[in-house]
Amino acid sequence: MSEHVNNYDIFEGEELEIADKIQRRRLQILIHSCIYYHFDQNIISDKKYDEIGRDLVKLQNDNPSIAKKVKWSDAFEGFDASTGFDLPITDEWVLNKATRLLEVVSGRKR
Repeated sequence: MSEHVNNYDIFEGEELEIADKIQRRRLQILIHSCIYYHFDQNIISDKKYDEIGRDLVKLQNDNPSIAKKVKWSDAFEGFDASTGFDLPITDEWVLNKATRLLEVVSGRKR
């Protein structure tokens, strides 16, 4: 599945809502895994990360045909929320978003 597919091009109605939630959860897991494993920092609690991961696993298991069409489907095949270490956390897009989020968070702490 191409990483450039837009959910609005292939889904509508309830399926679009599910696809968007799957994508949002995948991006959260990717970015926070990058922050944790690549930058050795943490801006959300382990409990919150686990909650997002469990929600993603349930969404993917309950909606496998939708999950296969949403961005990052190959990376999240078999994802069980136990770790994000083996995800593409050094992808340029992921690194850029994680870096920006860290900058925003550190700016708030000053």
